[in-house]
Amino acid sequence: MYDPWQSAIDAYLNLVQKALEINLYGPWLLCPVFVPLMKRNGYGRIVNVSSGAGSLNYMQSTSEKPVYEISKSTHNALAIKLASELSRMNILVNAVNSYVNNMLDNLVN
Repeated sequence: MYDPWQSAIDAYLNLVQKALEINLYGPWLLCPVFVPLMKRNGYGRIVNVSSGAGSLNYMQSTSEKPVYEISKSTHNALAIKLASELSRMNILVNAVNSYVNNMLDNLVN
């Protein structure tokens, strides 16, 4: 889905839109569905599958995946905001970096 050769200036906006729909709007749209159930139960857990590419440090590298990186950084920002808002309701929000999982899979296999 993401063109690895793109720069932020030349990124195709249709890819930006698709990436944001998946990595930002998808998780955000699920919140109104599941958070009320968690509130009713008195606790909950939200685990976001993120990526190291969404870190601000990673974006300073020479990587040429701005669409993916920026969409994952918005996903990380959403997780941080949700964690802040929902912690007082005993709902924990975390983000798991899938890059580490991929490295572990490669070591095992």
